[in-house]
Amino acid sequence: MPEGKNLDRARAAWLGVWASYLDPDPDHSRRVARLAVGIYDGLAAAGLAGMDIAPARSLLEAAALAHDAGRSYGEKHHRKATYKLVLKQAPPHGWTFAHMEMIAQIARYHRGGLPDQQSKTWASIYREDGAGILLLSGILRLASALANDRATNITRLRVRREGESVAIRAAGYREIGPFASHVAEARHLLEIELNLPVLVMAAPNPASA
Repeated sequence: MPEGKNLDRARAAWLGVWASYLDPDPDHSRRVARLAVGIYDGLAAAGLAGMDIAPARSLLEAAALAHDAGRSYGEKHHRKATYKLVLKQAPPHGWTFAHMEMIAQIARYHRGGLPDQQSKTWASIYREDGAGILLLSGILRLASALANDRATNITRLRVRREGESVAIRAAGYREIGPFASHVAEARHLLEIELNLPVLVMAAPNPASA
């Protein structure tokens, strides 16, 4: 039986298997999950991903794997559909319904408008875990945007703090055009939660480095 972090990853993988039956493109969601975890690990190594949500990395991975499950009900309002579908799942052993609520919230806000902090549901969550949920949602937004250009296969990235900013160098990233504009918009929530500018740029070609 897996233990500790491996057990949390197994729980995330379990949710990913469930979501893959509903997700029109589970390979894309797995790609988003790899990028999201890569960004999280880079921020954590830089001391920027500290939070009180214990299995934050695995909750982020689970949310990334499940974030498009609602598309099985159509494009319109698919984020709300994902939120409801996740909450209908019984939590895997060791996780609670509170964990499932956090996964559902992270997935729901991976794009589009931010939560209404006046709502009773969000207010009750925000008191304890809201800041962490928004940070993880910000990571997922950026990872989703980076994976959104099907012509660009970004599989490797490096995250570092450089002075008063965070630099993300992604292999295969193109710094001009509509794709770059989409990424620039998607990084905004992460910048707010980190209180630092986030710079996304192309990684140098290893052959010329």
